[in-house]
Amino acid sequence: SGNLSLITTGTGNVIIYTDEGDYGEIYVFVDGEYSGYLDQYFESGEPAYYGEDATISFSVKGGYHKIEAIGKNGGFWSNSMPIYGNTNNMLKLSK
Repeated sequence: SGNLSLITTGTGNVIIYTDEGDYGEIYVFVDGEYSGYLDQYFESGEPAYYGEDATISFSVKGGYHKIEAIGKNGGFWSNSMPIYGNTNNMLKLSK
């Protein structure tokens, strides 16, 4: 399967953001480890670059990673997502 080797090649950047302001801080966990929190949101559009304000940005080995998030005022996300190596992988936390 060519696609799987594409996924697991190299290191991928992950950029997590939200378009919701109602949840308060959103705490993010990657593969069970605390990664940081979001306390700002994008009213429109998406992040333009890795490490931008109002994002949680990190890099991991390509492959499937479990990403969980919990909002201070409600909201829960749990997602096993393919992280593609050598590229930016966006994840938007929405209602």
